[in-house]
Amino acid sequence: VTLQLALAKDYSAYLDKFKIFPLFPDGTQASDVTLSPTSEFTDFGGKLHRGLVGKGSLTFFAELPRALNEKITELKFDIEYVACTRKICLPKNTLSFSVPVHLSTLPN
Repeated sequence: VTLQLALAKDYSAYLDKFKIFPLFPDGTQASDVTLSPTSEFTDFGGKLHRGLVGKGSLTFFAELPRALNEKITELKFDIEYVACTRKICLPKNTLSFSVPVHLSTLPN
C-alpha cells in the first residue's frame, strides 16, 4: 500500500513515529512503514531526526488472513504520526483510511 502525503508548511514528521493499525478485516497485519524521500531535520528541542519534510510517499505491506471472505471490497487502517515545526510539536495524530481491493480465489 502506498499513500501520497503532504505536510503543512514548516512541518516535519518523524519516521519512527509513523505506525499503521489494521482495522478491517480482522487478522490483517501491516509491516513497518517506508518513507520516500526521507530528510534530516532539527526539531524544536534541537535534536536531529529523519522523516518526511514537505511531500512524499509512505509505503507498507498488508498481510491478509488466509480465511478471507471474497466479498470484502476494502481494507481499513488507521495511521498514527507526530508532526513538528522548529517551534512546536503537535500531539500524536491518527487518520483513518481505506484501500479498495478485489479478491478472487485461484483455481486448484
